[in-house]
Amino acid sequence: DIQVPFVVEQFKQFAAAPDANEVVATIQALTEVLRKSRATTTMGVQADLDTASSELIKGKESSISIKSGCELFKRFITRMFRDAQDFEECKAKLIHRGERFKKSTVISRLKIVNHAKPFITDDCTILVHGYSRVVLAVLHNAVSNNKRFKVVVTESRPDEAGIRMVKALDDMGVPTVFISDSAVAHYLANEVDVVFVGAEAVVENGGIVNKIGTYQISIIANTFNKPFYVAAESYKFTRIYPLNQKDIPYMGTKSLVEVNSLPSSTEVWNAGSDFTPP
Repeated sequence: DIQVPFVVEQFKQFAAAPDANEVVATIQALTEVLRKSRATTTMGVQADLDTASSELIKGKESSISIKSGCELFKRFITRMFRDAQDFEECKAKLIHRGERFKKSTVISRLKIVNHAKPFITDDCTILVHGYSRVVLAVLHNAVSNNKRFKVVVTESRPDEAGIRMVKALDDMGVPTVFISDSAVAHYLANEVDVVFVGAEAVVENGGIVNKIGTYQISIIANTFNKPFYVAAESYKFTRIYPLNQKDIPYMGTKSLVEVNSLPSSTEVWNAGSDFTPP
């Protein structure tokens, strides 16, 4: 049997890559589980993958992206083995395709970049929330095409992803304004032309799960009639159908508030993501 620490360590290793995300790291880790599996039947392989998937999901607080990756990989495995005539040949093909999955994500981002070209015009001001590699790719392409624009970056608590975003934009030579999350309405009212966000997951009703605060930004953008665009690859589509915020798993993050300074009777709620309906 595959040892549990193996898949977790593989995930951590792949997730540490600069251009990786949780879905891609999940697919790559499960591919290594498939490679290492000694199972000689389809059921045996699926048992190994089920065990590995369970460990990945319970090993991370923010599990929607990982769950999406696990479901995607297992659906692919089931379909391939169902139509296969030779077990070993099919397994080899699956490993090869798993290795190529990361390359396909680059192609996905290029397609998104091309679709987003008309949405960034000269002298526009863009608001972004959280750290998104896809959004960065869209903005980088605009810079490459000599578009002149400014980006308003939210602080993006509770993990301050906005600081990472500002540094990445600064490396690209993009003028930025760094604001607190509570200043979004102030800037959207008069300063911002368009909003771009990424997504941790795209759910079955067309909504998204993303960085906490995305939902309120979408409401404010709608109030001021500002375009709100989501840039996300199709492999982030996941089989959940939330009707409200309580229907998504709680995905807590490390608190940046000094809890010891609060009264002991205070309840601290520190979710990392929220649901934005379509």
